[in-house]
Amino acid sequence: MAFKSSKVAWVVVAVSLIAVSSFAFLPSSGDPTTFKVSAAGDAYVSTANPTAAYGKDVDVWVSKVGSVENWGYLSFDIASKLPAGVVVVKARLKLLVDQSYGVFPAQTVAGRLLADFNEATLTYNTAPAASFDISTNTLFAKRPMLGFTVFIDVTGQLMTWRNSGQRTLFGLVLTMDHATANAGIAFASRENTLLEGPVLQVFTLPPGQYGYSISPGEILAVRTSN
Repeated sequence: MAFKSSKVAWVVVAVSLIAVSSFAFLPSSGDPTTFKVSAAGDAYVSTANPTAAYGKDVDVWVSKVGSVENWGYLSFDIASKLPAGVVVVKARLKLLVDQSYGVFPAQTVAGRLLADFNEATLTYNTAPAASFDISTNTLFAKRPMLGFTVFIDVTGQLMTWRNSGQRTLFGLVLTMDHATANAGIAFASRENTLLEGPVLQVFTLPPGQYGYSISPGEILAVRTSN
C-alpha cells in the first residue's frame, strides 16, 4: 500500500488476537482514510436550560448528572462524496477531548438524527428527532484527559442514513447511557481554536477519486510517526 506522505505507517491486522467491541481508542493521530470530512455543524443542548443555544461554544458537552443531561449534536455534509456504486466499508467519528469530570467508568451512546439542525439556534426544545435503533456504545474506563483521541464506529448509522435515501446532512447525537450517574465529557467543537473539531472518516470500496481503500475486517489500528 503506498502512502503519499513521508510518514512511516504500521498496520495491525491480527484482529483475532484482540477482542474489539464497537469502538477503539488510539493515542496517535493516524488518518489513513478514503476521505474525511469536518463537521458542518456541532452543538449541544441541555435539559437544565431547554431554551439555551450552545452552537458557538468551543466544546460539545455530553454529560449526565442525576436527571440533568447534555446531548451533543453533529452533522456532516457527505452526500456528494458517496456516489452510487461506492461501497462503504467502515465509518468512524474522531473526537478530541477538551475537558471531563465525574465518576468513571462511564459510557456514551451514539445515535442518528432524523432531520437537520441549525447550530446557531439549536436548543433542547427545538432539537430534531433522533433514533437509537442503530447505536454505538463507547466505554470510557477512566476519565479521559485533555487531548485524548476517541474513535467511535458509526458505520451502521451511516449505512442506515444512506439506505433511507436521505439527501440531508448525516447527523449524529451523543448522550450518556442511562446507567451513568455523574460524568461529563467535553469534546472539542469546530469553533475550538486549540483542538481539532469533530471529523468523520469514511473507508470505501473501490477507492476511485477519493484515494485508497481498506478491505473489510482487515484493519484493527493504524498509526503514523515521523
